[in-house]
Amino acid sequence: MLAYAGPGWSASYQHMRRQYEASQLRLAQTDDDPEARLAAEAAKLAAAHRAGQWLDIDPDYYKSYLRPRLRVSPDPAAAALVSYLDRRFGLAS
Repeated sequence: MLAYAGPGWSASYQHMRRQYEASQLRLAQTDDDPEARLAAEAAKLAAAHRAGQWLDIDPDYYKSYLRPRLRVSPDPAAAALVSYLDRRFGLAS
């Protein structure tokens, strides 16, 4: 597909490449610290939920690792995501 993109797409391609490289740098910085990696993943999920994207998460991984980080997040989207996932996985009380 990019073979037909022509020169007009080069700015878009460069922007996507910069975003990818920045995300790889963030991952490299958090790989040493599992807690920071999980917090970053929780923030990313909250942002995706805010944007209306469908989230496919393993229930056990959510319950054990992501839910505690989402519950303490100051992001309002995190609270909405916790409510949504709790209902979806039968954790709502």
